[in-house]
Amino acid sequence: MLSIVRTYGPVKIYQKWFYPQPDINDIFSIVVYKQCSSLQSIPGFIRKKFFTLHIEIAIKSTDELFRDFSKTNQLKIKKAIKEDVHIEANNNIEEFVTFFNNFAQFKKLHYLTIKDLTIYNDSILFTWINKHNDPIAAHAYLIDKDSGIVRLLYSATKVRTEEDLDFISRSNRRLHWYDLCYFKEEGYKIYDMGGLALNSNNKETEGIDFFKKSFGGNIIEQSHYESVLAFIIKKILKKE
Repeated sequence: MLSIVRTYGPVKIYQKWFYPQPDINDIFSIVVYKQCSSLQSIPGFIRKKFFTLHIEIAIKSTDELFRDFSKTNQLKIKKAIKEDVHIEANNNIEEFVTFFNNFAQFKKLHYLTIKDLTIYNDSILFTWINKHNDPIAAHAYLIDKDSGIVRLLYSATKVRTEEDLDFISRSNRRLHWYDLCYFKEEGYKIYDMGGLALNSNNKETEGIDFFKKSFGGNIIEQSHYESVLAFIIKKILKKE
């Protein structure tokens, strides 16, 4: 379980990740619980449903994990493994923010700031796949060693052209495969794909869901809980 603090001027919103359920003592606090296992309504808190995809990396061998991938993923990863690229994990926030924001500009997403990521302290890790020191794809993970959960926070790729579309696609898949193996070796139990929209009326999110599901795993329902005070303050600040 993790606890972090988001600061908006004089206001501090406490964020607690992967708890079973909210602590009743937090009713009058400015607190948000993220991805609780409880599915119940809790007095004093506003519950929001959340769906994600869990891959049980501790109980399966790497061969079993790979067999759970879609055939497309298997073929692309096998091809990508033969290519001359370099993969690494690091804690370089500035490098990731720069890379992600180039991607965000192309995809019309919200930009990240260094502050957005430094709040996670030592609980954030980045993985990269590069070709000749040129980043192709990068993933940002929230890591909870106590509960054994690693959760995908952000993912970005090099801005694609028609010429390198397939190369970037298979490189990103190879990086996901590296990540699964890396975190399994580090002793983590669950690889969390970072949420599912499950909205068939939105082609963009439907495509993202399809990509995440292509790596196997099980769809899990969880809960976000907000204290009433946190809910009101977030509405005033217009923060999600």
